[in-house]
Amino acid sequence: MRSIFTILFGLATISSIAQVVNEVQVYVKPGTEVHVFEDMTNSSTGNFTVGDEGLLFVDGTLINNGSMTFNNASSLLRGSTGNDGTGSGTYYVRRQGATSASIFNYWSSPMQSYSGVPGGANYLYDPTLGTQTYTDDQPADPGWVSYDGLMTPGRGYAGRGGGLATFSGDVNNGNVNYSLFYTPDIPGNAAPNTPFNLVGNPYPSGVSCASLVLGNSDISGALYFWDDDLSGGSGYSSTDYAVWNGTGSLGTGSGSAGVPNGVISSGQGFKVKAISPGAVLNFTNSMRVANTTQFFRVNGDNSRLWFSIEGNNHFNQILIGVLDDATDGEDRLYDATKIRGNGEISLAAMNDGKDYCIMAFPPPHANKMVPLNVFVNNSGNYTFSADRMESFNWQTVAFVDLENHLSIPLHEGLEIPMYIEAGEYTDRFYLNFGAQNSVGIPDREETNLMIYSYGDDLFVGASSITSNTALVELYDLNGKLVLSESNVTINPDPTRISLAGLANGVYITRLMLNEETFNSKIIKQ
Repeated sequence: MRSIFTILFGLATISSIAQVVNEVQVYVKPGTEVHVFEDMTNSSTGNFTVGDEGLLFVDGTLINNGSMTFNNASSLLRGSTGNDGTGSGTYYVRRQGATSASIFNYWSSPMQSYSGVPGGANYLYDPTLGTQTYTDDQPADPGWVSYDGLMTPGRGYAGRGGGLATFSGDVNNGNVNYSLFYTPDIPGNAAPNTPFNLVGNPYPSGVSCASLVLGNSDISGALYFWDDDLSGGSGYSSTDYAVWNGTGSLGTGSGSAGVPNGVISSGQGFKVKAISPGAVLNFTNSMRVANTTQFFRVNGDNSRLWFSIEGNNHFNQILIGVLDDATDGEDRLYDATKIRGNGEISLAAMNDGKDYCIMAFPPPHANKMVPLNVFVNNSGNYTFSADRMESFNWQTVAFVDLENHLSIPLHEGLEIPMYIEAGEYTDRFYLNFGAQNSVGIPDREETNLMIYSYGDDLFVGASSITSNTALVELYDLNGKLVLSESNVTINPDPTRISLAGLANGVYITRLMLNEETFNSKIIKQ
């Protein structure tokens, strides 16, 4: 037996090296870890309590004939050989939720059988009644059904308020499986049926987001966590969902507010999207971690941009990742569908007509334009922000506003204020990603030259040149000249050149400016 523990108000009795037996009152101080690498028995006279953020790990058989309490954010972890004996005692797992009666928590029970969802007005989510449109989400999606019965392990529930909830009974251990409802993902569909299911952590410990996703190919790689907007029920919106996937995490406010850390806490409910018929969500002991573990790490070679819009006291953010393992299509592990329900503001990255709150693609060999879907319910002053940028040393990123003829190179912390009329914009705003110093353009950094294409248009500009003209030529890969435009204006507002009539594919642009020649590769698609 090997252990690291703090005991107050009594002594633990160890009958042998192979077994730990507790017969008295034991209190494990907050943040302290106790590791038992063999069997453990808590006798009928035993009262074993783990303080906040503490941990008890039992690798062998655990028999509880007394009382075992796990305070808020503490964990009971089990080893690969761990199993539960036929104990007659009771486990108590406490979890702190929001206390206000106007705020909803997403709950899940760590017990094999527990009746009553914590809080006041309580609901389960029925995906056969829910829809895939945001137009019927105020005040709530039709999938919510009033419920206050037994909490099924692996299922999530919504409860208003609840405060410090105490779950009691026999804790779940080993494999827990929960069947999901599947229907094709059709954004905007107002008919009943949605692939989004409300599920929950079934253990008295944390669950690794990464391990859960990698162990379940029946779900998309995005996990959605509720973070109430304090609207008191007057409107629940997509800004209330924090999102985690293999690209990174999105919070619900500016800064690091509500950003998932890669661990699903005990008692936590969350949403997943089923992606195949007969989908089942599988939880296993190997996915379990301590509630306070900061599990998620991202390859430092990958580039990530957190980009947001804020105004009229509303905020929405997206995450764009440039990842070696991503593709230009939809990736289960790296792309997260936008759950849109916000009646005031929305920001999404678009690909193949679908909206994403998190989107990833491989490093572009040429410039890549990412269309943005921007919605504001009220006209007013809004601010676009490059909140955070990671590893963009080899790449340039520009914010493009076609209506105002703007192309603004981004750097971390840059804010772009502008007045926006109420409405939805799907072909006005873009993010342009381009490889830096890899397209054969001499002195490009000195001129901040911008050459990129989107659809049937080529855009040419330079942020450091006030006004000048250039000759722009376009060649196919066989060296044939397919387009020539003289006296093209070069300034910070990109000039648009029509590529209508040219086949999709790779082209070489040649720009002659001030007796210098700049070559660049573009992809028309």
